[in-house]
Amino acid sequence: LRANHAGVDDLDDDLGQEIDVTFAHKYDANTMISAGYAHYFTSYTHAVLNGSGGTAGSNSGDDQDWMFVMLDMKF
Repeated sequence: LRANHAGVDDLDDDLGQEIDVTFAHKYDANTMISAGYAHYFTSYTHAVLNGSGGTAGSNSGDDQDWMFVMLDMKF
């Protein structure tokens, strides 16, 4: 990737990494409850492409978090 920002010549292909944690509990034969959390660690390339600036050695705090709760029922 190439960028036209001053001081930025070549950006790598890495936009970040994600880590997920999921918990599942089978309540009964027909019902399961799941909950999870995910954190996405952005890279410098992501910060530049996202328009949030980014400076060398920094990702400008663009990390993202997600949480979910899911109820899976069979009828």
